[in-house]
Amino acid sequence: MKMGGGLALIVLLAVAAAGYEMIAATVTVTGSWSLGINATDLIAGGGSELIPSYTSTGTSIVCNIGGINKAWRLNVHRQDVSWHASLTISVRRTGGTGGSLSGGTVFQTVGTTAASFFTGEGPATDIPFEYQLTGVSTSLPADTYSTTIYITLVLL
Repeated sequence: MKMGGGLALIVLLAVAAAGYEMIAATVTVTGSWSLGINATDLIAGGGSELIPSYTSTGTSIVCNIGGINKAWRLNVHRQDVSWHASLTISVRRTGGTGGSLSGGTVFQTVGTTAASFFTGEGPATDIPFEYQLTGVSTSLPADTYSTTIYITLVLL
């Protein structure tokens, strides 16, 4: 089987804040994940299937939350730029300092509607996010697939 083109994934992050009162909270997400998939990702060489899932490094994307002394929740959703329905992207946090963090340590699918990611109270720093892409297959058309992941701060 000749494999033409390749599959590329670009994950962009955006941050928004929502709440009922004005506060000087800041949410900063730094980093990104870009994945190139090609013939070297075939399980057993030419004619075989692609590795079906990929995971970012646990420190490529880091979140910091400051200027807040209240309980809060981070929601997560995605907005597709160019996406195939067979692909699933999931997220989890792999640490964090301060903020009485709770939840978010198991991969959860990032859908197109906002869903609770994890909660905390007060400032929190160095919260690494890890992403996982599943559903990769040679049956997908060779193309560039891209989505933007939104992290939204909600006051509780």
